Amino acid sequence: MVTDHSLPDGLQDHGYLKPTLRIFLSVDIVNSTSFKQAARGHLEKKLRQADVPIENDREEIWFSPIARFYRGIERKLGEEWRKRCDSITDLGDPGSPPTLWKASGDEVIYEKKLVSPLQALLTTRAWMAAVNEHRLELKEEFPILDLKASAWLAGFPVNNAEVVLRRTPDELNPLEDLTEGDSFLVNILRLKELHKQSRSDDGDIFLDFIGPSMDTGFRVSSLATPRKLAITIDLAYMVAHAADAMPKHISFPLLRPPLFQYDGRIPLKGVSDGAPYPFFWIDMKEDDAILVEEDKLTGRKRLLCAEVLPFCTGFFSEHHERGAFMTPYLVDEPTTSPFSHVPEVHKKRLAGLVYWAQELNKREEEKASQLAINEPTVPQEPASVPPTFPELWTELAKFFISRQPGIVQK
Repeated sequence: MVTDHSLPDGLQDHGYLKPTLRIFLSVDIVNSTSFKQAARGHLEKKLRQADVPIENDREEIWFSPIARFYRGIERKLGEEWRKRCDSITDLGDPGSPPTLWKASGDEVIYEKKLVSPLQALLTTRAWMAAVNEHRLELKEEFPILDLKASAWLAGFPVNNAEVVLRRTPDELNPLEDLTEGDSFLVNILRLKELHKQSRSDDGDIFLDFIGPSMDTGFRVSSLATPRKLAITIDLAYMVAHAADAMPKHISFPLLRPPLFQYDGRIPLKGVSDGAPYPFFWIDMKEDDAILVEEDKLTGRKRLLCAEVLPFCTGFFSEHHERGAFMTPYLVDEPTTSPFSHVPEVHKKRLAGLVYWAQELNKREEEKASQLAINEPTVPQEPASVPPTFPELWTELAKFFISRQPGIVQK
């Protein structure tokens, strides 16, 4: 496999700066706020009627479905992920499963590093199945509740940034004084330290992700509905390309091409200076027969993967100069892949990051050398000289004489 080797010199010595592409998966509960309020009011009314103190109740009525939501999504995602990994053993490496990034209220977000378009398709399909499976369990007991989901891509460390944070305040790392308070250099130093250890080695350290792609992802997430898996255009392009490239002579039911829909361009606050953003979504209810017939009546067109690709490539070409929207890239992709090209402006930014990483290394070495020079020397005690044989004999003779009565030593 031939890959793009024109990345900056020295990047291989700083693995924590290697460009990575991550997929983010979000899901949250629909109608949860009204459900909690209604449940609380119902409980208080019931307890007042029964003349039972409210503190005697074991848990809130709304707690069970919310708690099950966290555990259920985690379990279902693991199950659906493993199923799809087992189905593509001859196609490529699925990589590691998605991991929880953060939970906020009734929303959970997972993330995963991607190394191939196939992984984007596999992850998206596993996510859709996990959400739909848990939806069935949730609505069976709590019909008022539903789920809505979204997914997006973000590339690092150019355009977006991985920020290393601590959950609790800590004393300053002695090496951080090398940065002279520069937040940019502090973050590079922390990324380096985090790269040396597994993320699970220190539960106090975690990665946060910030940048324009993250902002766009969250804005697009606001367009999600129980039917619409809201996705960014770069993810639509990668998933459509991966699905379209699947072997046609073999059936992969767990990785079948998703059905895309397009709602046109929609203004998203703060995204691309307010210019309308092309909104693609994947049908979470693609097998709902009634919706299929209703779409025919309303003229809603379900798009095949091959129909999505030309628009995406044209859109990226139109915006590539500004760098706001571009074809996502994977540095380990073969040069024949449309996802192998690293823009020149990104290479320049990477070279700048490598320069400062090397500068920090120099500062560390200089500090270590200075500490070695200034380290106080500890005076050594003179080594004791072992007694000679005649001296031992003389001492032994004195001992025996001292033990004899009436003999005085001279």
